Amino acid sequence: MLFDRYHQIAALCVLIGALALFSPAASNAFLLAGVVGLVLLAVVLSVTFAVWYTLARLLAPPRMRAMLALRAAKREPNDALIAKAAGKVIAAFKLGASPANVPKEALQDLMRLSALIDTWLPPVAERPLTAFSLARALAAAWGGLSDADTKALMRRLEDATSPESEQGLWRRLRRGRNRWLSRLVAPDSEIQALEEDRRHGLFEATRPDPNPQRVAIFLLCDQAVAAEGLPQVSDVGSLLRALPPRKLRMLVLIRRLMRDENAIRRMRLTDPSLYPILRAGMAELPKAPPPKIYPPPHPAPPPTTDPDQMRAEVVAMARDALLLRRVWPIDGQADARASGQSWLGGTPALPPTQPWPRHPTTGRPLHFLAQIDCAALPYLETDKPLPPDGVLFFFGDIESEMDFETPGTAQVLYIPETARSGAMAQIPDDLPPLDHCDGRLPYSVHGPMRHLYPRWPVSVHALRSYPAERDGPNWQRGRIGRELWQSELAAFLAPATEREHLRLLTSAPLRGPDGTSLRDEKGERREIWSWADGMASDPAFPFCGGAILRFAIDLIGTAEHEVALAESEVARYGGIPADDTPPNPEQAKRLAKLADRRDRAQQMWRFAETFHGLGDLDTPTPAQVDAFRAFALAHPTLAEPSLRRALLALAREALTDADLFARLPASLFAAVDSTLRPTQRAEHVMLGYPQAGTNSTGTDADGVRLLVLDTDWGTDFEFCDCGVIEFYIPPDALARRDFSQAFARAAGG
Repeated sequence: MLFDRYHQIAALCVLIGALALFSPAASNAFLLAGVVGLVLLAVVLSVTFAVWYTLARLLAPPRMRAMLALRAAKREPNDALIAKAAGKVIAAFKLGASPANVPKEALQDLMRLSALIDTWLPPVAERPLTAFSLARALAAAWGGLSDADTKALMRRLEDATSPESEQGLWRRLRRGRNRWLSRLVAPDSEIQALEEDRRHGLFEATRPDPNPQRVAIFLLCDQAVAAEGLPQVSDVGSLLRALPPRKLRMLVLIRRLMRDENAIRRMRLTDPSLYPILRAGMAELPKAPPPKIYPPPHPAPPPTTDPDQMRAEVVAMARDALLLRRVWPIDGQADARASGQSWLGGTPALPPTQPWPRHPTTGRPLHFLAQIDCAALPYLETDKPLPPDGVLFFFGDIESEMDFETPGTAQVLYIPETARSGAMAQIPDDLPPLDHCDGRLPYSVHGPMRHLYPRWPVSVHALRSYPAERDGPNWQRGRIGRELWQSELAAFLAPATEREHLRLLTSAPLRGPDGTSLRDEKGERREIWSWADGMASDPAFPFCGGAILRFAIDLIGTAEHEVALAESEVARYGGIPADDTPPNPEQAKRLAKLADRRDRAQQMWRFAETFHGLGDLDTPTPAQVDAFRAFALAHPTLAEPSLRRALLALAREALTDADLFARLPASLFAAVDSTLRPTQRAEHVMLGYPQAGTNSTGTDADGVRLLVLDTDWGTDFEFCDCGVIEFYIPPDALARRDFSQAFARAAGG
């Protein structure tokens, strides 16, 4: 949110004035009539409500009159007036002289009546009567209550609140309005960051040396939620959206000031209504503690064989890390559940002025791997902090050898917050295919040539990492470190499982009358193909036009990849002979293969033309379904892998496409679950210790580990035969935000 409510109201007034000024006379008359009608309606409603409210204050039963007087007294910051009104409530409900002896039934009557009043007499210019506000008012009336006694009273009032009282019409409307306006107050990334700090503050409050900033965020969020009468549940992130816009905006700005005191200058322009309050309270904001200085990377501990002592030593060496967890499950709303603009694969959101990174010697564009929104990252106590805002982009040359020894073959870009862009970058026309061979085509054909990985949003979570050497003098501690690391991952990722390949077609031998298998002229066994049991045998399969279209696109891409490889083979053997020169045997063999591949590509194109005009969400006609099924059964070895890739691509796109998700059946997502579900088999991590799951990629001497990307079936990441890519940066370069010094290493599994 760049402007506060004053700027928004002014902009709305300017817009209405412009429409009235430049619209025709008839439109002006219509606009004037509408405005007059709304004003008259507002006057009638206001007068009716005022009369209704006045009659209630005069003629209602004593208990209700006392509650209304208390609600009215809370409009003014006058403690004496509030205490006097609360005393009348105590007398009306016969609560006694102390909260200790108040029966539960009396508190239930109090909360039931407060909900009834808020429903039939909405607090238009007042605050609702919540457990938090009632506890503070009653404590002022009783006098002498400590903070602990006041909190105990508030908990008793919350326990006395019936679930139905939380669902009043006025409260639902008010919270719905707040959730709608919260989009103007703070983006999703701000709310997620606020909740992350609040969650850490909950644990910090129980530690002997708590972080004062985290504890302050925890207390402020909980007080704000309690003051609005919202239920105290763990998912505070959704409750924060139900707060009044001004209060939510204040929490967001306080968090910013805690992390960067210089932000107060921008707030004078962006939030003039809150600036005086923030300026006056800056001195009271807790200061960040000095960063922790971790011990040397691998200090040589004294020799010991005591398992408890070794475990204690490993725990003492723990470092903060960030886990990039792919958003799961698939529900069409993955972007809303991600940590800001953070994702793996896909296309980067580079600003228009930022060129796409290229190879330093060949000039070829590098492949995009990941984008991390720093403003949405959890706060970590480390002496090597990442930027507090802005976006990090990770690129690398994904070729067959995966050799990053040449500087610049892997690059990290940092775009400051002031220059970030929400639009996707233009993909270079000369971007080489993934797994290319020094710019040439990949030798193996496993489907169409791919230039980008599929996009998958991620959520970022803080955890602890441990040293995990597999050999050397610390191998025993490394085993303990790996066990501790797996226990950290278990809170966010399911255990690693074997992938179940999606079976769509099945075959059986074709037998003669005597039961023997029939064979063709080459002596190979003849088979009859049919659709496998399960999803593929569903009469509604393939469910929508999107599945058929992606199937046809995959078939064409695979065929054209084979044509391109055949053309390169012909070129290596002298090319097509000129004039009437007969080809030599090797040329003839390659030319025959090229002709066969071209014929197959033409066949794929003719098949695709059958579905011209079919949309992703359209239902295929019976003729189109019959053509699809007949082609798949006639060419099973070509069709099954292409159809499998098409269904996986469709499920991945349903991550962020709610309409497509609603169109697909649950059986499809169940069939691809073992392939796409995030598990501990793929660990995408920032910071922490160097990984030890594959061959060595780096040590602490290489610098700070910015990111490790693991082989992942969900994103189609495949590095060095089930390996990883790790990005490092020297600590001094990280402190200067000089990410041009970053480099990468890769290793196989």
